[in-house]
Amino acid sequence: MLVSLLRGRVRGVGQGGASCITNRIHVDDVIGILVLILENTVMQRGGIVDIVNVSDDCPATVESVQEFGDLLLYEAGLKDVRADTHQEKYINARDRKRKSKKVSNNKLKKLLTSDLKYPSYKEGLRAELERLLTQKMHNADIDEYDE
Repeated sequence: MLVSLLRGRVRGVGQGGASCITNRIHVDDVIGILVLILENTVMQRGGIVDIVNVSDDCPATVESVQEFGDLLLYEAGLKDVRADTHQEKYINARDRKRKSKKVSNNKLKKLLTSDLKYPSYKEGLRAELERLLTQKMHNADIDEYDE
């Protein structure tokens, strides 16, 4: 998301879109959960047949996540202004159909042997910023950043 913000691409509001509350989860946490499931012999034998929601602890609007991302980029000196009014807004098909939903991850937390590495989008975006700053030392051009 931070690379998209640096490139001036933000989600538009549309029918739902940026103002809808949604859940997210960092890819590192998804991998950790998959490893836990694969290593758990009870789960492998089908002992746990319940559906488990996989999400972080902090449902939020796309808009609030983008605003926090903008703030991080501004504080890191990667953006000149905190809120870029000239950003390209786009609405994809998924945004048009999006409804506000908050997902409970209580079952997931009972299964986990440790906490999520990134319990909210804020920790995830801070980690992404660290990755970008490390990458920036090697690549001066924003077009070379990985999304």
